[in-house]
Amino acid sequence: MRPQLLLLLLLLPLTLFLHTSKWETDAQEEPPPLPSYCSKYSKAYLPSIWTDLLPWSRGITHDMIKASARRWTMENRYPGIAVAFRGGQVFLFKRANLARTFKHHAKEAIIYLEVFQDLARRHGAGIPDIDLVLATNDIPAVNIANVPVEDNMTYLPQFRYCRSFENPNILVPVWQLYEFHYSKRFLQYIDTNFTDPPWELRAPKLYGRLGRWDRFVDPTSRRTYRHGMRTPRKWFTRWTKDLQDPRIDVKDLPYVPITEWRRNKYIMFVDGITFSSKLEKLMALGSVTMVEQSGYRSFYQMQLRPFEHYVPFWFERPQEALDALAWMMANDNEARQIARNAQLFAKEMLNKQALRCYWMTLFREYAKLFKYRPADVQYDTWISATEYLADFRVNKPNYTREWHTFANKTGFEFEDPFGLPEDA
Repeated sequence: MRPQLLLLLLLLPLTLFLHTSKWETDAQEEPPPLPSYCSKYSKAYLPSIWTDLLPWSRGITHDMIKASARRWTMENRYPGIAVAFRGGQVFLFKRANLARTFKHHAKEAIIYLEVFQDLARRHGAGIPDIDLVLATNDIPAVNIANVPVEDNMTYLPQFRYCRSFENPNILVPVWQLYEFHYSKRFLQYIDTNFTDPPWELRAPKLYGRLGRWDRFVDPTSRRTYRHGMRTPRKWFTRWTKDLQDPRIDVKDLPYVPITEWRRNKYIMFVDGITFSSKLEKLMALGSVTMVEQSGYRSFYQMQLRPFEHYVPFWFERPQEALDALAWMMANDNEARQIARNAQLFAKEMLNKQALRCYWMTLFREYAKLFKYRPADVQYDTWISATEYLADFRVNKPNYTREWHTFANKTGFEFEDPFGLPEDA
């Protein structure tokens, strides 16, 4: 064999290795730096973000993204959207026919697109190029409890606003934080309206109006299937009615505005179909919240600590409420401090600036996992979110008058009504 040919054969594997290594390095190149205002939020958010991303720590391939988009978007009649960021602009890479899903899911999809557009306007090229699938269904799509231990399953990445530790999902802020003006209606009153009545004049009662949502429960779940869990709110209100304890005023109806709950020292939080977005509202009121340990969580709940931000109950049985109530009544100073800690957490970590930082931190960490360059791929569908939203305002689906009112709405809350340093 000629020496030149032998040398070529010897160098070929090394050449292929270097080429492959360069491709992988380029595909996972460092995303743009975070905005400077994120420094005070990012460190707190990262542990929960890393926890959510753990199932994909070995990388996210383009095949995984395409499979997720085929399965969990409106094109397959599932309430979800497939979104791409390119050069700081927002696109849809699967058709999102709102008429193919329920009205409330369609509304949530529009809100998230508005959120993405707001991020793009503020930070543009600071957002890495990524592809993602976001589902608006609060019922989990995958439960790892149903997967055999020996099965080395590859999970499909999916963004959504609630999960349990048995659901491999990537958590995002719930849409209600934008539509219902959480900062304007709750956070800005923490140090004014919500100090009245003062702690000493609040009724020493456990209070709540829970509503009548039933719980989605997978019987195979080790974390969310417990006594009374199929109808937790109904079960608890029936139990307290039979109990006739004058210290407890917890019912399903009639409806009472949440802001009025603050007239009591102790307020009750029980999750809904899965998780409930009521917790962040209750935390702002200055009363101590007794929180059901349902197994479901929102994007910020890993940062909350028991007996620092809330008092836990219902690990196994709802009757644990009596023990928690007894502790709060016997430890009035500690309960008062827990209530204040919850307010401070809500104002510092759930304002709109903090939410923007959460999204930007999540996108940055998510982008690091990509095994392909999003800018190099092409999709059959490619729709600008700007054009899609403009068309939606004109050609809204024919649902109801209420839906048409929403379709013309432009007042989603992206700014805080109280002073925070300008975004940088």
